[in-house]
Amino acid sequence: MAETLTAGTWKYVLGNNGDASIVGCADAGENLVVPEMLDGHPVTSIGARAFANCATLASVELHKGILRIGDYAFRNCTSLASLTHCEGLVYIDDQAFKGCTSLASIELSQDLWAIGESAFEGCTSLASVTIPDGLDHIDDNAFRGCTSLSCVTLPRELEILPPHVFEGCTSLSSIELPDGLEIICESAFDGCTSLKSIVVPTSVVQLWKRAFGAPGDMAVVCTAGSYAERWCIEAGLAVSVS
Repeated sequence: MAETLTAGTWKYVLGNNGDASIVGCADAGENLVVPEMLDGHPVTSIGARAFANCATLASVELHKGILRIGDYAFRNCTSLASLTHCEGLVYIDDQAFKGCTSLASIELSQDLWAIGESAFEGCTSLASVTIPDGLDHIDDNAFRGCTSLSCVTLPRELEILPPHVFEGCTSLSSIELPDGLEIICESAFDGCTSLKSIVVPTSVVQLWKRAFGAPGDMAVVCTAGSYAERWCIEAGLAVSVS
């Protein structure tokens, strides 16, 4: 295990390349401004559990050198409403912002490559999100239970929607699935009670159990003779063909 070092009120560990990962701050307070350097080391990440359960933390200002937000880094920071300067982020790890119930918006980096499991689960104030085109991977439950989420823009090259990714997003009323999408996993849109219909592209070749919830929850629009049409008929879902 890497040795924890201190620089003023900051706690950090060093990576193999001499970069610093912040693991805590003695006086985080309400407003946190992440430094670019600590003791001459570039700060490139927020480490696992660094600020988890900091109930008073209201805003975080990153910088373009921050590449990763670690597992559970801001989990249950229930007052966190503002996260800025995310333009360098490449990875948002598992449960990084889970339970941040005051987080209403986040501007994701165009360089973002992966969103981890349950990264934004239970962010009940999050109203909209644009997932950049360069993103390669979204993990299970990423936006599960984001009950205020009404608008989502998916990357054009996304191939898989993982299990439970938007389950329980009760305000989600419309979403455009990209043409290259191939797999919609279990309960991806289960419980999206405001989503009355969804257009499934012909590129989809796998649909998992309750991908669109229970029969009667929403109408599925798809191409006649497509895999999606056959699956919906077998599942007893309302289907409209084009």
